[in-house]
Amino acid sequence: MHIIYHCPHPSYAAVVAAAIHLGLLPPDQKPPPRSLLEIVDHFAWNRAERGRIYPAGLDEGGNSIYFLPRGFNLTILQNVVAGFSAILGVDKGELSLVDAELAAGRHWRRGALFVCSLGRIAGSRFFPLLEIERNYFALVRLVEEQRGRGQPLGKGK
Repeated sequence: MHIIYHCPHPSYAAVVAAAIHLGLLPPDQKPPPRSLLEIVDHFAWNRAERGRIYPAGLDEGGNSIYFLPRGFNLTILQNVVAGFSAILGVDKGELSLVDAELAAGRHWRRGALFVCSLGRIAGSRFFPLLEIERNYFALVRLVEEQRGRGQPLGKGK
């Protein structure tokens, strides 16, 4: 199975959800801001291109985990995924798209332009980090639902 977490760039929701899925962030407590920024830097999220799928790793079940920064146009997302499944040579049923924006809150979409312009003043990392801080456990629940086990995630590594 190929699992793709996606969200609008510059939100950190997709990369944080992928890290939770892989056990790089703990599911039972909010990590400190420094740990979140280390994950974001590790996956080079700030240099990521919209519409490009990035591998994050393999989970313990052998599923390939990816993250996808996207714009707000979901039609483009559908085209990217169709192309990705063709490249991999897999049926679309073996792909799972997980919208991390839903867990992070749609308020991000409404305020994205405002937040991005404020980012020039307050630092581009402050507002996406604040978003994750506010919605971290919603992302954990999203990952748990994606795993479909109904069991809580184990401790982070």
